[in-house]
Amino acid sequence: MTLIELKNLRESEDHVEFKAATRNFPFAGGSSSKQTERRKCVMGYVVALSNEGGGMLVLGMSDRHPHQVVGTDFALNIIGEKIDAIYSELQVRVQAEELFESGKRVLVITVPKRPIGKPLKFEGVALMRIGDSLRNMSDEEMLKILLEQEPDFSAKLCKGLTINDLDPVHWTY
Repeated sequence: MTLIELKNLRESEDHVEFKAATRNFPFAGGSSSKQTERRKCVMGYVVALSNEGGGMLVLGMSDRHPHQVVGTDFALNIIGEKIDAIYSELQVRVQAEELFESGKRVLVITVPKRPIGKPLKFEGVALMRIGDSLRNMSDEEMLKILLEQEPDFSAKLCKGLTINDLDPVHWTY
C-alpha cells in the first residue's frame, strides 16, 4: 500500500482506521480509568478491526479525508516488540509497515480477520467500530460469531439414506 493509496481510503468502506498518533499514542489502554477511553488504543483498534473481518490501523495520518501525513513516533525502533505483544495477548498475527513522506513516518498495521467462532476482546470486552467510535459488541453480533462454530446440519451426508426414506408429500416438481 502506498501513501497515495492510503490518502484516498475511506474508514468505514475500506476497513481502515486513521489516527494522527503523533506522540504518545497508547498501546494497551493508556492512563485513563474509564474503560470507554482506555479502549482507544492500538490493542482496542486491533480487536475491533479483527472482529469486523480485518483491516488496517494507520498511525501518523489525519482522520479527515483526504488524509494527510502528520507523522507518528509510535513504536519507533520497537515495531517487532509491539507485534509480538499483540500476538501474545490476542493470538492474532498482524503485519506492520513503515512509510515515509517528507521525513514524516506513517505506521500501517494490517490486521487479519479473527478466528472463526471466536470474538476477540480487549480488557474482557468484545469491541466493534461504529462510525468514529469503538463500542461494545452487540449481543446479535456476538451470537452470530459464536454460531460460526456450529456445523451446518444441512451440509451433512446421511449414510444409508435412500429415495424411499424421503416423504413424497413434500416433494416439489
